[in-house]
Amino acid sequence: MRTLGFTVISLALLGGGLLGCGGEAPASPATVESSDGDAKRSPLEAARAAFEAARGGKTCEVPREGETRTDGPYIYAEPAGKRLHLDLTRPTGPGPHPVAVLFHGGAFQGGDEDHLARLGRRLGAAGWAAARVEYRLAGREEPDFPAPVADARCAVRFLRAEAADLGLDPDRVVAIGFSAGGHLAAALALQADDARLDGECGHGGRPDVSGAVAFYPPLDIRPEVPWDPSADALFTRFLGKPRDEARELATLASPVAAAGEDDPPLLVITAEDDAIVPAEVTEHALASLADAPHAHLEQAGVGHGFGVLEEEDPPESSCAVLAYLDAL
Repeated sequence: MRTLGFTVISLALLGGGLLGCGGEAPASPATVESSDGDAKRSPLEAARAAFEAARGGKTCEVPREGETRTDGPYIYAEPAGKRLHLDLTRPTGPGPHPVAVLFHGGAFQGGDEDHLARLGRRLGAAGWAAARVEYRLAGREEPDFPAPVADARCAVRFLRAEAADLGLDPDRVVAIGFSAGGHLAAALALQADDARLDGECGHGGRPDVSGAVAFYPPLDIRPEVPWDPSADALFTRFLGKPRDEARELATLASPVAAAGEDDPPLLVITAEDDAIVPAEVTEHALASLADAPHAHLEQAGVGHGFGVLEEEDPPESSCAVLAYLDAL
């Protein structure tokens, strides 16, 4: 099975049931009122329903790679002289298109955005533009944190600033990330108003998103969270010191620590057999999300790194993501 999580590394950093069957219920209401006064299912409720239906055998139609165009690379930032780029895949029809900002996995120290090219084309076939974002990796640039989060925030600002020229809808921006990239997606949803996470960026405006989908993400690295010692070694590199000696910084690096009721809807999808982000870690994160609009779906029969929107990928998660985007 194709994987979207971590590359094989010695320091790996990177749980039950569907909501209503052992998971946390989302804090947001099940329905919202549309502009014409009709009741519309919320993105989280839509995702839950699609996941449940697919689990029962009623799967959705996953879009094939249709007519899209890919442009780039666009240079969106140059922190300390390092050029960071993104590639943008769009439907061929007229815009403005909603845009999904995609973040790859790799334990914050590996992976690249090219791995998400096919996902970008699938999203294009579904009517979404997709921006595949390069971000700074731990151990290669200084500082390690909050550099990746600052890059993610700057990428969103760039897409909004250039929305008119790129044919994008600046009010429909969603983040989708895998593993370490899921951390970045969640940070955009839960920590948008925290300027401590900003870095060098030539664009102003809002770094927030309308929603986020985080696959098997490390959402909480505070000292009390029971991570494996090998992950602790990576966190030490990421933070610059052991997390039990850097509680304030570890808290800032834990998106769920900032979660609140006014955040956009966050969809967290985890793997039943995840040996990288264990169930105990997920439980800590979900507890901190209790008051925030969120849903947690656990994909059965897979481990860390499964993909989405391809024929070989679990249909439950693919259908949930499509339903979430359609309702957003």
